[in-house]
Amino acid sequence: MGTLDPDYQAVIDYAVLQGYTLPDSATQTRDSNRVANLKTEGVWSELDVF
Repeated sequence: MGTLDPDYQAVIDYAVLQGYTLPDSATQTRDSNRVANLKTEGVWSELDVF
């Protein structure tokens, strides 16, 4: 798995601390790319929930 977007990585880190089961690496990569794309489009900072 490649490097995840830092904001998505923070979500993953929190999930680990809370004991959640993580999605598989392909899903993590896809979701990380979604976060990066939302940032590129300028809407990431407008979201309240992901």
